[in-house]
Amino acid sequence: MYGLEKMQGFSTFSWISGIIGYVCLAIGLYFSAKKANTKNPWVAFIPLVQIVVLLQLIDKSGWNVLWFLLLPVFWILSIIWMVKYFKAFDAGSGFVAAAIITMILWPLAFIADILVLVVGLSDKYKYAGSTKSTG
Repeated sequence: MYGLEKMQGFSTFSWISGIIGYVCLAIGLYFSAKKANTKNPWVAFIPLVQIVVLLQLIDKSGWNVLWFLLLPVFWILSIIWMVKYFKAFDAGSGFVAAAIITMILWPLAFIADILVLVVGLSDKYKYAGSTKSTG
């Protein structure tokens, strides 16, 4: 019986962290898209389609969302895209490191979504674009 209760607790944690992650990501991407003057920032509130907003912010084609069909590839690309997102807003290496670590440790992935919310809502982070020159 103890094993079943433990699984139910993990399931509850997964649902709650998933909802928190969705809400934080949606609001964060919406305000980030408004900062970047992208078209249709409201799309950030549509599950799965919200990834298109993230892709627009890092100058990637919306068609990249089709990588979702190959989940292991999509998971790796999601980490790369999140790093590019934080760089596009000059969020700093702390945000990048936290996003990488929490996305690798899947149960904590909602923390990366909270960081997107912070970037979206804070006046400190301005959209610098994803194609900044490095020299």
